[in-house]
Amino acid sequence: MKKVITLILLIIASFGCSNIKIIYKKETLDTNDQATKYILNKLDAKQSSKSVLFFTTGFKGDSIELKNENNVIFNLPIETLSQLGLAHVETISNEDQLQINIQSPNPIKIFLNESDLKKYKFIYISKSETKRHRYLVEYSNRNRDFY
Repeated sequence: MKKVITLILLIIASFGCSNIKIIYKKETLDTNDQATKYILNKLDAKQSSKSVLFFTTGFKGDSIELKNENNVIFNLPIETLSQLGLAHVETISNEDQLQINIQSPNPIKIFLNESDLKKYKFIYISKSETKRHRYLVEYSNRNRDFY
């Protein structure tokens, strides 16, 4: 009986202490917006099979590896530019699951499922050292301004 209670408490603790918070914004993609058009053109992400991944605040030399299926798409350290609140931008295929490996003092893996990626054009990932959820993943169909 003690083993069962211990197991249940471990399961509850592991779900309650998640390092990742995911937010799904209920927005429609405005393809007539000039800023959105410009970003999608510049990043070659106009096709419905592409999404744009932004790493925003909190990254300080963290090594990021992006894997789509068995291919490594990106593998370099990134650093947030404090003036912009932006660390890195990557155009990704939304037809496969994306695995994000973040090598920092506390390594973590974030999985972005293709079903979520297909619904959203923009994905924003931020990092916080002070909040309960160290990483925030926001799915959105509205682009943000960085300046």
